[in-house]
Amino acid sequence: MRFHWNILRLWSAGHALSLAAFFGTALPGMAAECPITRWVQRQVNRPVGPGFTPSNVYRAHQSFPADWRRVAILPIAAADNGAQSNAGEETLRSAISRELGKQMAFEVVVLSPEAVKRITGRARWHADDPIPPALLAYVRDQKACQGLILPELTQYQAYGPLQIGWKMKLIDTREASVFWAFDQVFDSGVGSVATAARRFAQDHHAEVNALGDYQLILSSPSRFGEYTLSAAFSTLPSR
Repeated sequence: MRFHWNILRLWSAGHALSLAAFFGTALPGMAAECPITRWVQRQVNRPVGPGFTPSNVYRAHQSFPADWRRVAILPIAAADNGAQSNAGEETLRSAISRELGKQMAFEVVVLSPEAVKRITGRARWHADDPIPPALLAYVRDQKACQGLILPELTQYQAYGPLQIGWKMKLIDTREASVFWAFDQVFDSGVGSVATAARRFAQDHHAEVNALGDYQLILSSPSRFGEYTLSAAFSTLPSR
């Protein structure tokens, strides 16, 4: 244990490169398996520079009420019916509820297009659309949800530089008021966005091992989309 703490002290003193070399040469065969080695290598390969922070965010309150337990999410609505937007909706359909669930703030209830159409006559609703009272009543009374998220894909470019835009609103189903709103375009051609995306890949894609592999997120619409959703939902009020 003392050995590991000494290693950490070396890292904090700015000797990460020497430490990585130490593990790579002094412990052949063990370097790839040693957790400390992998941690050091990840820190050495950490993308440098300022990361992107979404700024176009509204919060009615800084934290959720204690009695919020469940939040429903509507199907993704695309800003237009073009082929790119439709492809984006299909690519990111499962990622949106998954990334929302990772916030560990509440249980996520996914509403199907069929259920929404049965209640409202339409399968999808845009973030700025007035919400039908029947939909709010269904989510509140039948699904026992205190919130309802309306996600809209405002931009989707699946070739370099990747661009994904989101407009979302979280509606308080009891007050019929906006609790949180988000409107941001993520452009992988912007340095701070690329840096934040590569850090996300390093932290969340366990199979990524080399610095070059972190660049893959900048050419993968699905992985870049995961980053944009994680960044968006990180701006939700705290629990």
